[in-house]
Amino acid sequence: ERVEHTDCYRILDGRFEGAAGWTVDRFGSVALVRRYGEPASADTLISGLQSLLGPGAAVVLRQAGQDADCVAGELPPAADDDPLGDRSGRLVVHEEGLRFGVDLFYGRNPGLFLDARQARQLVRKRSASRRILNLFSYTSAFGVAAAAGGARSVTNVDLVRSALDRGRINFALNEL
Repeated sequence: ERVEHTDCYRILDGRFEGAAGWTVDRFGSVALVRRYGEPASADTLISGLQSLLGPGAAVVLRQAGQDADCVAGELPPAADDDPLGDRSGRLVVHEEGLRFGVDLFYGRNPGLFLDARQARQLVRKRSASRRILNLFSYTSAFGVAAAAGGARSVTNVDLVRSALDRGRINFALNEL
């Protein structure tokens, strides 16, 4: 399902689409292919994604527990004013007009769980004038959604300081 002002979404969730162990997420012009479980060839999937996404699209392959490899195309350069810096794999993407920083090469996850978009929509719709406590907040995407929805206050809590630092960037990207 395409959503207005959104350039990040799940293309394939193998659990439900006959390809157990695989996910494909689109972050701007980059497709992130992730394989959980035994290593397997992704050549056919990668060439199909390049055809689907068009010229200039990059495909990044991540095998669980291993470093990422850019296997096709070129990653887009970071914007000059990008608060995430200019390291390869750092991007700013849009979800329903909100901006989120993702990092395709750092950590186990890129910083935005695309399969939770509907839950963020719900939080955004129901948070007006409320005080929101976002526990296990990771990069504060739910907190950003709540603040954008008019929450009176938002408190994000996580044990991982670098996740909260990325959350602060997400708030700044949205001028919240």
